[in-house]
Amino acid sequence: MRIIEGLSLSLYANYQNIQDQLTLPAGDASLEDILLQRRELATDFSFYGSVAITYTFGSDFANIVNTRF
Repeated sequence: MRIIEGLSLSLYANYQNIQDQLTLPAGDASLEDILLQRRELATDFSFYGSVAITYTFGSDFANIVNTRF
């Protein structure tokens, strides 16, 4: 979305509903394994989001092609 000339804001979000996690081993994981990321926990969803602010600058005439050539 354009805020002002040359400055824009972009938003992105991704949500996934996870149904099966066949690769996870059965049984409980210890707190040490979880904190050291040696084991993953089962989950029902995954969410990812990002925000970006972009500023572009340059000549107003950069897009104009000289038709004389």
